[in-house]
Amino acid sequence: MKLHFFILPIVVLAALYIGFDATNKQNVSSEIATKQALSLESEEENQANEQKTDTNDPQLDPTMLVDFFVENDYTASPIFTGETCDIYTVKNTYENVQVQVDIYYERKTEKVVLVESNVDGSYYFAHPDQEGAEKLVTQVANSIFVPLAKLPYNTAKPEEAAEWVQSHIDDSYAVEPKEKTSNHVGLATINIFGSPLFRTLELDFGFANSTDSL
Repeated sequence: MKLHFFILPIVVLAALYIGFDATNKQNVSSEIATKQALSLESEEENQANEQKTDTNDPQLDPTMLVDFFVENDYTASPIFTGETCDIYTVKNTYENVQVQVDIYYERKTEKVVLVESNVDGSYYFAHPDQEGAEKLVTQVANSIFVPLAKLPYNTAKPEEAAEWVQSHIDDSYAVEPKEKTSNHVGLATINIFGSPLFRTLELDFGFANSTDSL
């Protein structure tokens, strides 16, 4: 406990009558108790902040994700600035099958709210071997979607998510439109859907529930 210089003589004088040692011990005890209380309060505040983070934030950095893709031969597009989100896009091509990954970063909350990947095999729309084209698109979707499911977001369960996505690569699409095949893993709602030549994977961290536009 720090004593101001202008009250120190008064404290010393009082100590001659009431016992400085006893008072000092009491002050020290009070100081320790105060420090303990402040330490506990700080710890509770940190825990509350951590719990808040665990509940709300996938802790994904769009710039780091883009850098990772670029290092793996993807091409980054200019950032699209929407009304509420910045959209980071990377692209690649495998045997004329177009692959695109879009990362939606919500400026208000400063967090990634959606990671979406599209595998587009429309190049083969009129190809005589439609069965072969469908298999190729499936292979590309598998090679892209399964690793994406392992994205290390906060509360992620990479192996569980990857296994689930891989098990639904073949049954999540149809010629006629059908509902999304969905699962919840940690903070993410994982959706997979599409048609024989066009597949989509979504890792949704609250985007679908947002009432705001892009």
